[in-house]
Amino acid sequence: MKHDRHVSTSTCRKAAFTPCRDGCGDEGRSAAENHGWEIKGVTDELLERYSQRAAQRDEKVAEEEKKLGRKLTNDERAVVVRESRKTKLDTVSTAEVRARQRGRLSSAELAELGKVRAAAVGGKAVQMEPPKRVLSLAAEHCFERRTVVAEHDLLASALRFGYGRLDVATLKSELKNDAGLLKAGGKVTTAASLQREMDVVEFVTSTRGKFPALGVPVKNDRLSPEQAQAGANVLSCRDQVVVLRGAAGVGKTTVLSSIIEGSKDEVLVFAPTTKAVEVLQKDGGASRAGQVLARTQTVQALLQSRRESNMRSMPSVVSVQERCESSAITAHLKRW
Repeated sequence: MKHDRHVSTSTCRKAAFTPCRDGCGDEGRSAAENHGWEIKGVTDELLERYSQRAAQRDEKVAEEEKKLGRKLTNDERAVVVRESRKTKLDTVSTAEVRARQRGRLSSAELAELGKVRAAAVGGKAVQMEPPKRVLSLAAEHCFERRTVVAEHDLLASALRFGYGRLDVATLKSELKNDAGLLKAGGKVTTAASLQREMDVVEFVTSTRGKFPALGVPVKNDRLSPEQAQAGANVLSCRDQVVVLRGAAGVGKTTVLSSIIEGSKDEVLVFAPTTKAVEVLQKDGGASRAGQVLARTQTVQALLQSRRESNMRSMPSVVSVQERCESSAITAHLKRW
């Protein structure tokens, strides 16, 4: 993580005070209106000094409301807040941020905070989280939806799991020595993820050309020549798995509808999220494709159906749409 750039100022503040907060128990005070959580023994004056952004925000909002002669909507407030925010320093290290924060305190204030912290932890050293455990939790979180992540993303996640207990150098060393994580070119994956990807590649490769064509194109004047060709290519494909890719807004759902119309078999459509399901369902209509889209379900429903029926009663074609990081949507059509 170059210059620890992914560790924000708020993260550093939390890291600095977490040991004190964790040990306070009943000594922690209820959150005040402008300061979030508070710790008994930290004065209001000190809190005010570290809450300058809130005052700046309120001042800018008040100026804008006075200019317009009315209250700002939530969206308008968000714009004012965003535009009034200073550009964050993305090359400052954690140590530099902590030094700047503590530099705003007098010797007496530092001593008082030291007493608060000592009382919170009973005068004992803060119990360190085992680096291996923290990295394991971070990996579990990062690989929940992705098979490959950047090293700095994994380290940033580990820092969040170990607020104030671990530093970047310790986590980097643990990552380097962890044989269960595969590293290359600044990316990290697991042996299990790599094996799953290899299994998918083997499955797709071994089932090519072993099925009859999906169907024949149906004339559709709404399709551009490129869209018509894409639909025809999918319908004539004899593979078990077909992938249709395209950037956002190029008409993938329109092409998918033409594929459904031309398919010889029943088609079911699934999407990874409820929001995506709702979007596809809105495209439903009286046509065959419209009726199919109106019945779109989540992938979770697909997996549940597979467990309950072992896919015996499922149709020969299942279409799954998923949103990729590039804002493109990939349509996977798989025969069962």
